Amino acid sequence: AGVVQVMGADLAPAEGRGEFLAIFRTLGKASDLVAPLIIGTLAEFSSLQVAVLVTCMIGIIGTVWVMGCVRETLPTQGSPKTGQSQLHDHHNCQLGAGPTSVGK
Repeated sequence: AGVVQVMGADLAPAEGRGEFLAIFRTLGKASDLVAPLIIGTLAEFSSLQVAVLVTCMIGIIGTVWVMGCVRETLPTQGSPKTGQSQLHDHHNCQLGAGPTSVGK
């Protein structure tokens, strides 16, 4: 989706942005290939309902992670216009880390 690409470009480090986006797109395309195989296998060995529930849970977990770890990239009115120094300070969010400044 275009929104995801823009968000990836906004959050990519200034140095190596091209490499970051290339890896970002490659992983996205790989998931497009692998996800149907995983869901189909899950549905084959359990049921379609279990596959749908697993898909929903993955979506919910992803949404919670994004809400807790990805900051707004649009500068607010009171923030200094220093460019990427404020926008790209996102290295503190790792798996298992708590929420950042979302909602503040």
